[in-house]
Amino acid sequence: MELWRQGKEVWNEWVEKNPVANVSFMSMDFSKNTQRTALPKLNFSGFKFPNGNVDFSYANFGKGDVDFTNTQFGEGGVTFFRTEFGEGDVSFRDVVFGEGDISFFRTKFGRGFIYFTNAKFGNGNVTFTLAEFDEGDVNFSGAEFGKGAVSFSGAEFGKGAVNFSDAEFGEGDVNFCLKTFGEGDVNFVRTQFGKGHVGFSGAVFGKGDVNFSKTQFGEGNVSFIAVEFGKGIVNFSGAEFGKGDVNFDGTEFGRHANFSLLNIQDKTESITFRYAVFSGSIEFSTQSEINIIPDFIGTKTTNHTSLSGFKYKLQRDRCHLFSKAVNEYDGESLCRLKEIADSNKEYVTALRFHADEMRAKRWQKERMGTTASLLDWLFDVFSLYGQSIWRPMAGFLLTITTSLLYTVGFSFPLFTPSSYAQWFTNMENISYQTWVYGFDITLSRAVPFLGGIRVDGAFALKELEPLLSVNFSLFSALFSLLAFAFIFLIGLGLRNRFRL
Repeated sequence: MELWRQGKEVWNEWVEKNPVANVSFMSMDFSKNTQRTALPKLNFSGFKFPNGNVDFSYANFGKGDVDFTNTQFGEGGVTFFRTEFGEGDVSFRDVVFGEGDISFFRTKFGRGFIYFTNAKFGNGNVTFTLAEFDEGDVNFSGAEFGKGAVSFSGAEFGKGAVNFSDAEFGEGDVNFCLKTFGEGDVNFVRTQFGKGHVGFSGAVFGKGDVNFSKTQFGEGNVSFIAVEFGKGIVNFSGAEFGKGDVNFDGTEFGRHANFSLLNIQDKTESITFRYAVFSGSIEFSTQSEINIIPDFIGTKTTNHTSLSGFKYKLQRDRCHLFSKAVNEYDGESLCRLKEIADSNKEYVTALRFHADEMRAKRWQKERMGTTASLLDWLFDVFSLYGQSIWRPMAGFLLTITTSLLYTVGFSFPLFTPSSYAQWFTNMENISYQTWVYGFDITLSRAVPFLGGIRVDGAFALKELEPLLSVNFSLFSALFSLLAFAFIFLIGLGLRNRFRL
């Protein structure tokens, strides 16, 4: 204490002469310092510490500002265990910690602004577990954490804003579990998390907005299990998720949840909102096509949900006709997404989810048998589950053409010179009137509900009866059935396209 009272120059000179030493302010009461009334703040700004452990455990700083700006700690550990800061601002701006563990375990900060702006932590573990912050803002913007674990588990924030924008975390796990935020805004804009797991499970946010826009998560799992967001906007717009699971199971969202333009990497294994409660509107979209289906099973939505910008590709093996979904549970997830889209009148999006839901269930013996899967495949091929108009239209025209050629006795040539000669001879024998009668017969079988076409067809059938094949009735019925199926699919496509 006596050395510190002499100021920065004397202190740093002593450190140069004693580069390896432990420094302890343990249980010191700075509030009783005789010079406290003469100083505007308690000043450690620009102080350098030797390469030993630094201990402020149980220290009491009393009322007034405390300044650790540009302080440089050595390679040892630094602990503020159960340290009490009084009413006033506390600044650790641009502070540089060494490679040892940094502990603010159960530290109490008073009413005032708390700054760790651009602070640099070493590769040791950093803990703010059970730390208590009062009503001022807490700012970690631009802070750099090393390879060690970072824990804010059980920390309690007051009414001020909490800011981690542009902070960078290293390779260790980052833990905000059971953390209680106050009424101010919480800001993680452009924060970069490293390779470790990121946990917010059980955290409780207050009334302010929560902003994770453009945040980059690393390779570890991201967990927001059972988090409670308050009445503010929750913003993950532009957030980037890396390798691992992303879990929002049981999370409660307040006013508005913005998950627009997410950047989800190919290595991301899953993203789940199972049993989450959305009390406000939801927006979910991705910047590019992703390979996973988010799980919204069991979610509760009460307001508008927008999924139209969600781009994805259902992952299936490469067996062509018998392609099976890689994840057999994607069908259940897509079913829930379809329900959400349908309830919000996004019929085109709902139809897209339905199509992939059926593809995910196809050839899965527990969900769809072989016969049902085959019919489902045909429905997909000829109409994309009612999404396409041109596919069934092309099928209908092909059916009409094939039926007409069969009716008039047309035959394709074989690939020999003599067969071509015979083919030309056969073609010359088919008169123009025969083509007209054949067209009337075909049209009457394909669209019998058109006015007058049945009468014309019956007359044409009587005229061409001597020329018709023995199996004409059988094949004609088959063509009529196919034409009816394609007409139905065309109507289904028109209905889905112009549904209001």
